[in-house]
Amino acid sequence: MKIGEHIQLRVEVAHTLNVEFGTIAIVVQSADSARIAQKSHAIAFGSGKTVLETEFTVPKTSTIEVFIPLHIPGGGSSVVVDHRAYRVTP
Repeated sequence: MKIGEHIQLRVEVAHTLNVEFGTIAIVVQSADSARIAQKSHAIAFGSGKTVLETEFTVPKTSTIEVFIPLHIPGGGSSVVVDHRAYRVTP
């Protein structure tokens, strides 16, 4: 990734949920943990696949991190299903 580059990100996530409903999201952060983009999607009991999409412009940073958290309401904190880090070049 390059600083100033416009990124369109699409991720397909397989999941199994053992409660009535939850939320799965895509969160994009810079190296200092500043949120750049976030989109969430409600999911229901059972197994399935969810496509998450977001877009952003790469800020001046050394790394872009992409997290896929799963949150169960009333279940405490979110669980990170996947995480990727990408180096940013000038």
